[in-house]
Amino acid sequence: MHVIFDMTFPARNRSGIGVYGRELLAALRRGAPANWEIEAFCAPGFASKPDALRKLADGAAFVLGIEAALPLHLWRRRPDLLHAPAFMAPLLPLGCPLVLTCHDTILEDGWQTFHPAWRLFHRLSMPRGLRRAAAVLTPTQQTAHDLVRVYGVDAARLHVIPHGLNPVFRPVAPASVQAVLARLGVRPPFVLCVSAQVERKNLVRLLEAFHRVRRAQVWPDLALVLVGPPGNASLRVQQTIARLDLQADVYCLPPVTDSDLAALYSGAALFVFPSLFEGFGLPIVEAQACGATVVTSNCGAMAEVAGGAAILVDPTRVDALADAMQQALTDHAARARLQAQGLAHAAAFTWARTAQATLDVYEQGAHTQKKA
Repeated sequence: MHVIFDMTFPARNRSGIGVYGRELLAALRRGAPANWEIEAFCAPGFASKPDALRKLADGAAFVLGIEAALPLHLWRRRPDLLHAPAFMAPLLPLGCPLVLTCHDTILEDGWQTFHPAWRLFHRLSMPRGLRRAAAVLTPTQQTAHDLVRVYGVDAARLHVIPHGLNPVFRPVAPASVQAVLARLGVRPPFVLCVSAQVERKNLVRLLEAFHRVRRAQVWPDLALVLVGPPGNASLRVQQTIARLDLQADVYCLPPVTDSDLAALYSGAALFVFPSLFEGFGLPIVEAQACGATVVTSNCGAMAEVAGGAAILVDPTRVDALADAMQQALTDHAARARLQAQGLAHAAAFTWARTAQATLDVYEQGAHTQKKA
């Protein structure tokens, strides 16, 4: 079987979709039968300056790649199947069955602000792709329910396949943790949050809850480490840090390597992920795999992903978030229980399992739909 795996969007993305595309592609190639070909396609991007022009060029390159370069490549290569792992497939006829991964319904559910041009393109492309797909992959039962509710997807074509974990995410020895913290300039003890600085990630409420925990003096000299790229909430995050006089206690780090991230998870007194909405929430299981105590939201897919190995909280209530953090920091029996449960739960998330389940769907899709 010849499968084309579209990396056009994942190659441009450093967050969850990018991780999914890169890790799944590698695992598919490791796990596919010897007579299968898993071919990656990635439309070229443009490089231009200043930033506004670069963004415009990148957007144009992306649209041209999806709507022109990919169909042309499909026509030339005549594969048995196309996998679009990032929501969108071309509007043009494909000439082969389509497997589409849909990670969430964030755009239509209004959880994040998007540029009008991106929203228009998404609304033209995604519903059509969902209708044409022989199979739709999604990472959680919650997202599967959302796809039925928002887009009316036929539940019979939905396949829930959880994401995997890079094996680098495991408990790191204290000496190695200390070396990483010293290099990054982070002082323990600290609470950790890993996310882009966008409004949906709820970082302002996290800062307010952390301020309450600091005032309660639960742990002396407790710091907060925020790891992730800037976004539309960055200004509010900095304003909140200044308003609460937390400049000496909050570290804002850019994205770090997976090995450094594993050390941060392992060294954290607590990992908090208070997002308002997620299709999966990979940092939850990454933290669990490193032995961290986890506090996360009771909404979206986060409770499902945490698997009972986390303290769940209403992320819209600062007082509830602060109470949950304080409980996690002070209840030693609960900490030990959650850490053990988290390690066991996270062990089930492997890219090999994700790839095998995906290969099974490829085989079904190629046999049930001859042409898209």
